[in-house]
Amino acid sequence: MKSISRLAVAVLACLLIGAAAPKPMPADPVTLETVLKKMDATGAAFRSTQAQFEWDRYERVIDEVDDIEFGNIYYRRSGPDIEMMAEITKPEKKYVLFSHGKIQM
Repeated sequence: MKSISRLAVAVLACLLIGAAAPKPMPADPVTLETVLKKMDATGAAFRSTQAQFEWDRYERVIDEVDDIEFGNIYYRRSGPDIEMMAEITKPEKKYVLFSHGKIQM
């Protein structure tokens, strides 16, 4: 009986010591400045991306969504500019293009 209680005390002590041990600090503390620098570095290498989307048009006066459109959106870097195209596939097919500072439908 004494050996079981000594074993329980030893296990409990190990658990408490392990829980109280200090956690290692990350090499680089995460700050707003480090996040912004990482975003700038990643943004310099940005070329293109795409995603599927769902646009809900909400009418506050009647408090409901009256139109939902589905499609794909594409972004790409063209020299110093970013271009965007949205291809709406449902309910009817249409395109929105942003290029050279202009939006075209």
